[in-house]
Amino acid sequence: MLFVAVYRPRNPSEESQKRGLALFTSWQPPFEFKHHWARADGGGIAVFEADSAAQVFEGTSPWTAFFEFEVTPVVPIQEAVPISMKNQAWMDSVA
Repeated sequence: MLFVAVYRPRNPSEESQKRGLALFTSWQPPFEFKHHWARADGGGIAVFEADSAAQVFEGTSPWTAFFEFEVTPVVPIQEAVPISMKNQAWMDSVA
C-alpha cells in the first residue's frame, strides 16, 4: 500500500534538530520510500510503500518526539478514476 506522510516539527530547537539528524543518518526504515522531501519549516512530506499498519507504526514511532504526523493511504490516479466511475455507476443505478 502507498501512503503519504506530512510531518511538522513538534518542538523545534537546535538540540532536537541535532538529535533528529543523528538518528536519521543511522535509521533503517521498515518501508520503501518512493519520494521524501524536506520542507522549509523543518518538516517534510514522504510517499512510501508499506505492507501493513504495523510497518507504518514502526516507521513513524521513533520520530514522534520530534514530529507530528498525518499519514494517509493513497491510490494512484490511474487506479482511482476507474473505481470512482464504477462507484458513480452504482450510485446512479439506485433510485
